[in-house]
Amino acid sequence: MLAKLASSGKGGRQRTVIQETLRTPRTTTDNMAEVHQISTSEGVRRSHRLLTQEMLKTPRISVYPVVGESSSQVYQVETGETWMTPYQRYLVDGILPLKPTEARKIKKNSSKYTLIDVKLFKHGFTHPILVCVSGEQCTRIMAKLYEGICGSHIDSRSLSSKAIRTGYYWPTMREDCRGYAQRCKQCQQHTDWHKAPPEEWRLIYSPWPFHTWGINILGLSPLAVRQMKYLVVAIE
Repeated sequence: MLAKLASSGKGGRQRTVIQETLRTPRTTTDNMAEVHQISTSEGVRRSHRLLTQEMLKTPRISVYPVVGESSSQVYQVETGETWMTPYQRYLVDGILPLKPTEARKIKKNSSKYTLIDVKLFKHGFTHPILVCVSGEQCTRIMAKLYEGICGSHIDSRSLSSKAIRTGYYWPTMREDCRGYAQRCKQCQQHTDWHKAPPEEWRLIYSPWPFHTWGINILGLSPLAVRQMKYLVVAIE
């Protein structure tokens, strides 16, 4: 039946894929890895291919080591330490840094943070909790808020406030937002530059009070009391 289906199509124009569901695997290995075998059966033209697919109810790969092997099948990539690591260690295991100053800082500020599913959150004033982020996540958040779909190329102070209102927090928000706004190429090209020459202001000193006077007459003004129309202005 399979050979008849395989030869039913015209060579070079149509392609017939035969799919077979196996309840038990035909090929087994030592580590019980999933095997997908794509082969071409004998007597079938090159334009026809035979696909063997195996349906699994449970995954065969796990993060736990297999019996008889010293290593696990899946290796977890470890990330470096961030500013959140000391707070997580103290809230989970009660471990403080070795330096006394940092230990006092972590112990004092730990009341502002909490752990939910091993993730660090900060208690906020306008929001119940803020998501703590670091590294590339901070840059991604600033890019979305500054020049994303709803971005308006705002200043650094408004950008940091907008990030807090969105629900994110990291300690160097103001410095990072200031640097990101200053490095924006579009803002540097299209900003409204001041045309005044870059010179310092110079003070004019007088030898004694009321040495030099400047008098000017302003008008014509609307009629005031006693038919007054002009205003005399004197400047020292």
